[in-house]
Amino acid sequence: MVSGCRCRSATGSHVPERDWFASNGRAYVEDMSVPVGSDSIEQHILGRPFAYVISMSTTGAHVIAVQVELWEGRLDCSRVGSSTRRNVVDNPIVTVVFPPARDYGDDEYASYSLLVDGEAVNLGDRLLVEIRNAVLHRPA
Repeated sequence: MVSGCRCRSATGSHVPERDWFASNGRAYVEDMSVPVGSDSIEQHILGRPFAYVISMSTTGAHVIAVQVELWEGRLDCSRVGSSTRRNVVDNPIVTVVFPPARDYGDDEYASYSLLVDGEAVNLGDRLLVEIRNAVLHRPA
């Protein structure tokens, strides 16, 4: 039995989520998250004027809004504050979150958020993030 799962049949046994949604008249969206290759990061950054950098310290997460450009396959994050710089020295792993694009246009994923995991290098008031993984995540 799967604890806390609402996906149960009439007999109480676990039902795969896709089947539960279908039997309860709800649409099931397969593309909860869509992997993004390094060759297509740039097209998904377009129309997203800023992002949030999430860094970690020993006391928790720190979030800051930044402007981002793609530079030689890395994310160049400008206007980074002292807390983020300190955090990156101790723990270079960061997540950069791009909210949905302002103008959805013809891009089927523009309403998705872009989440990029990477390793950051502190360059004073900027971070250079080596991309490790990226996904587009659909709205809730």
